[in-house]
Amino acid sequence: MLRQTNGAYAAAGLTEAELIQIKELLQVCNTHDNIQIKLNLDMLTCRPTDQVQDFYFAIDNRIIGYLALYIFNTQEVEISGMVDPAYRRNGIFSSLLRQAYPEIERRQLPKLIFMSQEKSDSGKAFLESLGSTYSFSEYWMELEAPPTELIAPSLSLREATQEDLPLLVQIDMEAFGATKEDATRYASTGVEEPDRHLIMAFHNSEFIGKINYQRIENMDFIYGFAVMPAQQGKGFGREILTRLVNDLLQKQSPSIVLEVETKNKSALTLYNRCGFKEVTANDYYILATSQLGSLFRLSDREVGDQEM
Repeated sequence: MLRQTNGAYAAAGLTEAELIQIKELLQVCNTHDNIQIKLNLDMLTCRPTDQVQDFYFAIDNRIIGYLALYIFNTQEVEISGMVDPAYRRNGIFSSLLRQAYPEIERRQLPKLIFMSQEKSDSGKAFLESLGSTYSFSEYWMELEAPPTELIAPSLSLREATQEDLPLLVQIDMEAFGATKEDATRYASTGVEEPDRHLIMAFHNSEFIGKINYQRIENMDFIYGFAVMPAQQGKGFGREILTRLVNDLLQKQSPSIVLEVETKNKSALTLYNRCGFKEVTANDYYILATSQLGSLFRLSDREVGDQEM
């Protein structure tokens, strides 16, 4: 039984029944549209129960629309979602976005980043109706074949601990341009959560890079891969990735995947050399939170004619 059997609901954490229905809706939408919606299912299973980040619309105790917020830093919020194909063009996603807006505003997040699968015509039409602007795309890549190039080990690798947090904060600030506050929160999550693995790399006892991975249902997802700027271009990145991939293969990983921005040619080249191939892509659209608020204030109508 859902907590809200009819209409829109703002959820602080998700129940098992809600998670099951969200996964079922995801399968329906993916099959109908022949796409793979990015929903970060691993995050949905461990949502904090004191924070509202999930919004769904139900009819007769069945979820037919869903919107998720993903907050990784203090400057922006990523948004993904879906509506059952049989109920699209009825303002459902618009109503969920309208319900989520006060929560976004309360957290003072100035920028919205909408995720839309590249083949989702309905998603793109809805985002364009909002006035959002296309920003970039990311490939979803999967390991097609094991790395074939021989690597002469020159690095020592080990799992990170709480004592390593200062180094991890430093590399996220230098490699990704994160603020100290965001880098600290990001590093702490990677070290503290038991289902996440954060591997550190050292060259002659000097910390030079790190890489994260997490088992998500039937795949290992690699993320947070970085080499200190002063140590880039020396082949360390290829060694770190190759050794992790080989280790996961030895552990009988069912599938190894990662994401990369489509315009990041150097990273694409590295991943291709290590056996990864592009499977699909996700497009990212940006909209200022203030702009969305203006749309809602100016009109009592639902925003847009299309639905995701």
